[in-house]
Amino acid sequence: RDVERSRGLGDVYKRQEEHRVNGNLYYIKVTPEGFPPYYLVRETEGGDWIRQDDLKPLVVPQWVIYSW
Repeated sequence: RDVERSRGLGDVYKRQEEHRVNGNLYYIKVTPEGFPPYYLVRETEGGDWIRQDDLKPLVVPQWVIYSW
C-alpha cells in the first residue's frame, strides 16, 4: 500500500509517496512542485537513505583483486 503526503517547505510543496513491501519501507518517491521527482532508497537494511534520480539498479563491481 502506498501512502501519499504533501507538505509545504517555504514556497515549495513536496509530494511524498511511501512504497512498502510486506510492511517494510522500500523507497520514498519525492516530487517537489515544479521539479523532477527523485527517490530515497535504503543503501542497506537498516542503513542510510541515499538519493537517486531514477530507480535503475546501481551495479557496483565486487571483484576480488588480491587475496592471501
